[in-house]
Amino acid sequence: MLAVRRLRVADAAAYRDIRLEALARHPEMFGSSLDRESAWTEADVAEKLEGDFRTFGGFEDGALLAVAGWHPKRLESDEVVAAVNAVYCRPAARGSGIIDKVIEAIRDDARGSAERMRAAVAIYNAGGRRFFEKLGFEPAAETWTAEKMGLRLHGDPDAVEIVDYFARI
Repeated sequence: MLAVRRLRVADAAAYRDIRLEALARHPEMFGSSLDRESAWTEADVAEKLEGDFRTFGGFEDGALLAVAGWHPKRLESDEVVAAVNAVYCRPAARGSGIIDKVIEAIRDDARGSAERMRAAVAIYNAGGRRFFEKLGFEPAAETWTAEKMGLRLHGDPDAVEIVDYFARI
């Protein structure tokens, strides 16, 4: 049975597992590292799940298969957007629609806090770009380097070109 909901303290172990998998498989896509987060205890993860960054998960038969989070972010224009981050879907669940449902849960949760959602996607991440476009996100005209956006990606932050994707809530 498919279920999508906000992750809570009781989900800390499952979230830690999927997060470490994401960092191991795609270290270049995240603003953290496997070494850093491997040191976090289950209690550290539980504390993060109860913080301001709201993390949602997609479960099938009790197994956590997809995650994404959001937080309010004020842009230079003074607009507050729902910044979508830490998106990951386990390979076996890709194409099932479960991550789409997680993003829709974030959209529902952010309603009233922001008028638009924003996802920053590396230009070379064609799959990520197609995913957000499929969900109605539209790319901004300009691209940025990770460093200019304040992202802490691994490798040379000036070498990673980022495109912002926006969607109405």
